[in-house]
Amino acid sequence: MGYLDKAVLEFEKEAEERVKSQSESELRNLSSRFQVSLWHLGLSSLSINILSLALPIMMLQVYDRILVNKNSGTLWILAGSVCFVVVIETALRIARSHITAWAGSAFEHAVTGDAIKHLIDGGAQTQDNRGVGEQLQKLGAIARLRDFIGGQAIIALIDLPFVLVFLALIFYLAPKMVIVPIVVLAAFTLFAWIGNSELRTVLADRELQDDRRFNFIIGTLSGIHTVKSIGLEGAMMNRYEQLQTRSTLLGYTVAFFSSGALLLGSLFGQIMSIAVTTTGALFVLYGDITVGILIACVLLSGRIMQPVQRALTVWVRFQDVKLARARVENLFSKSLRSPIPHSQLPIRRGDLTATNLNFRYKKDNFSIIENVSLSLQPGQAISIGGAASSGKSTLLKLLSGLYQPTEGTVLVDGVAPDKYPAGHRLSHIGYLETRGAIFEGTVIENLTGFDSRRTAAAFEMAKLLSIEEAVSRLPLGYDTPLKDSPADAIPLGLKQAISIARILANKPKIILFDNADRALDQQGYNAFFRLLGRLKGRVTMVLVTDDRNIASLANNHYILEDRQLIKSNSSFHGMNDEILPYKELML
Repeated sequence: MGYLDKAVLEFEKEAEERVKSQSESELRNLSSRFQVSLWHLGLSSLSINILSLALPIMMLQVYDRILVNKNSGTLWILAGSVCFVVVIETALRIARSHITAWAGSAFEHAVTGDAIKHLIDGGAQTQDNRGVGEQLQKLGAIARLRDFIGGQAIIALIDLPFVLVFLALIFYLAPKMVIVPIVVLAAFTLFAWIGNSELRTVLADRELQDDRRFNFIIGTLSGIHTVKSIGLEGAMMNRYEQLQTRSTLLGYTVAFFSSGALLLGSLFGQIMSIAVTTTGALFVLYGDITVGILIACVLLSGRIMQPVQRALTVWVRFQDVKLARARVENLFSKSLRSPIPHSQLPIRRGDLTATNLNFRYKKDNFSIIENVSLSLQPGQAISIGGAASSGKSTLLKLLSGLYQPTEGTVLVDGVAPDKYPAGHRLSHIGYLETRGAIFEGTVIENLTGFDSRRTAAAFEMAKLLSIEEAVSRLPLGYDTPLKDSPADAIPLGLKQAISIARILANKPKIILFDNADRALDQQGYNAFFRLLGRLKGRVTMVLVTDDRNIASLANNHYILEDRQLIKSNSSFHGMNDEILPYKELML
């Protein structure tokens, strides 16, 4: 490996580490905003644990003094005092739980919103490489961090040192007795460590398997009509059963480890009580300690196991939380865009320049586009032909800013398309896909992109594309609900017209056309072609089309062949010659 290759590898490694450290830092900053003060948690936990000593002290006084002296007046005063202390302790525990739960919920709300912003703002090619199920699992991982960020884990860790306080009190009351809880704790710790050694590996396998299962479910449901039309129900069920079987077995293993930890804590809690009671009874028989000291030691030994059991539960959950944190950090690994200030926004002209574009989906993949350069003046129109899978759609996505080039630059009116503030890029450049997206909402919400400020422009574009006439025949008109499924009340052609109108309502000065007419019906096609004819010379157009009528609008014609963009004299190279224009099409 040459020096230059080593330098490139080191640079890529440093870049990955910077992205990772940036995502970790961002998540850490978000977490710190919602973590409860350690001072407050420590003070409240200290108060709760001190107040919890009231009952052992009461039992000690009752058995060693009150019963011996038969002093009922002191008994009622002591009982009343302990009840008051128990009420205060309970109130403190409730208040602490309320604060930590609120902090955790606030963290989940803020981080989920920020994660969605990263997903939406991230590059389209990044999303293409990840399944929807995997993305949903990563969003779900935020909820698994909630309790740890809120302070439940910190509380368990703060309570753990009080084990030493309880042991010290047992040692103060009965020095020989302290050996028993120490031995039981040592045995408990050893068994817990052995039992949880494989938990992290099992959790990681379950996460991976759940990703596969959710991706399969979403993919199957998205294409359910295709599955049913070609009779794949049985095959799909067999595949899902295989995925579900693996997930179920891993889930069983995780549940076994988790329940085993709780069972282990309960078992050793009983062992602790039996061992302390038996040993203490022998000391009482030999006159080394009193009955009151025995009862106090039994209660204190029970207090010892409570924070240890909570700590074990936290340890078991921490293995899952570490994986969840890694998933959430991955969501934040894509840096947010840094748009230019509104004061520096360029004038909408329609200039489009691409210089030495190279693109590959992954570092080790072959190039899709190589050294493509293009310069279009305002009002100029070109067509791009080529064989299927030659990279025409990828090129349009590079020009629109949806994909980032591996090398080279794209400038829209002198600015990289991804540098425009949200919403402003649409007024400069509009990308018309082969099949536009329909979102769950009404017809008017899809036309406006859920932005009521665009209602007037949306109605104007709907009229130009003959959408208004078709929608008027629907019982609910523009309030007709859509879900982008075959069960929708409108046909596929009208859906495509709505997606086109949503883009053109922003009146972009550059139109990138990617066979967006294929799904249109005859009326929609004619209206759309008439609109393109009216826009010719007013807007810049890049037309990837296999339709002769639309290709005839171009001033120059290009072919994308062998990853290169080559100028051609023919407007029909790589197009389907059997496609005929509609007879009544008139400009």
